Amino acid sequence: MSDTLTYRRLRPDAPVGLLAKACLELHPRRVACASCAEACPAQVLSLTHEGLQLDDGCLGCGRCMAICPTGALAVHGFSLTLAPESTLEALELDCWKVPSNLSPPAVVRIPCLGGLSVSHLLALRYVAGSRRFALLDRGWCSQCPAGRHDFHPAQTALSATRDWLKEIGAPESHLPVLDIQPLAVSFQRHTISNDANTSPFKRRDSLSRLASEVAATVSEVAAFRIEEKTEDIPARPEQGLTPLRAIEREHQLLLLEKLAAR
Repeated sequence: MSDTLTYRRLRPDAPVGLLAKACLELHPRRVACASCAEACPAQVLSLTHEGLQLDDGCLGCGRCMAICPTGALAVHGFSLTLAPESTLEALELDCWKVPSNLSPPAVVRIPCLGGLSVSHLLALRYVAGSRRFALLDRGWCSQCPAGRHDFHPAQTALSATRDWLKEIGAPESHLPVLDIQPLAVSFQRHTISNDANTSPFKRRDSLSRLASEVAATVSEVAAFRIEEKTEDIPARPEQGLTPLRAIEREHQLLLLEKLAAR
């Protein structure tokens, strides 16, 4: 089992945590990267001479976390507790903006489907086993501040995941799908700041656990721990030259290997 990764909140009122030693921009051997800032739909994440800065207005959508190649960012709400395979015919994901009473039974609820990376989707595909795996499209994303007006915010990662699964010979029934189940806009919550089905900031790093023990029973995916403290996040960590790793790609390749073997 891997060690817990500890992230520090970028600010006390926002759900984003930073693992400074993993950030390309903050590494002593700086590698130019602005992916997280460019992915932020609220445009409140920026890179300054002091490091990564988060201003007012964070939506908690996870888009910055999903795009980060080194796992330097974590966002509250993406610690996913999954029901045992035998209890459900499908593994479905729904948005926090959908009132819980309108979500299917035992659905997995997250702040935003656009916060899922390819490795998240592959991990969920692995955990789903023989179950159908679907992301629920409620028809709201084009009007949501965390959404996109041109296509569904999860579409890029979903398409890449489907392409990888086809490459390893996965049957059509095992490809994740975007399941259109529209709801009236009048039902939409106006915030995605909290959800009763998700415990805050106290989960182990289960995506790394999945990478090392992926053949074992997996009950959580993409979990992490975020400390409450916000101070002492160095702009340029000086404690040695920690090797930077493409965690997202490593997880993708390992999961594809295990899925192909299955």
